[in-house]
Amino acid sequence: MRLSLKSFLGTLEKTPFKKLLERLERYVTKKAELLEHVDPDRIYVENVRSFLGVSEPIARFLCEQAARDGQFNKKVGVVCVTCDRIVVSIDADDTYPEDLTCEICEDLERESEDFRTINFYQLEQRATA
Repeated sequence: MRLSLKSFLGTLEKTPFKKLLERLERYVTKKAELLEHVDPDRIYVENVRSFLGVSEPIARFLCEQAARDGQFNKKVGVVCVTCDRIVVSIDADDTYPEDLTCEICEDLERESEDFRTINFYQLEQRATA
């Protein structure tokens, strides 16, 4: 007995396979929507961890590997502890200037002398071409 394609597809629609495909489609659609909101200039380990559903050390390893492979540039953001904004971002190998000031805090006449750093990654431009 030969099964026609139409009959085969009709059979698939009545099986759990169809539900699996629908779930897979929803999953892929959701992930694609999440990717639309990622800033390619500021990719954090937490973004990768959340997107892939992996642990923080694995996400960090993947980001570091992407940087070694030339897909990402590793960056360091110098963050004002008063307003929690990145004052300057530099390549991970560079040193940041000693005389940093936060222009936002200065404009609001707030004291801002303490800074912390945060690592992030930037999508290499040639990787998108």
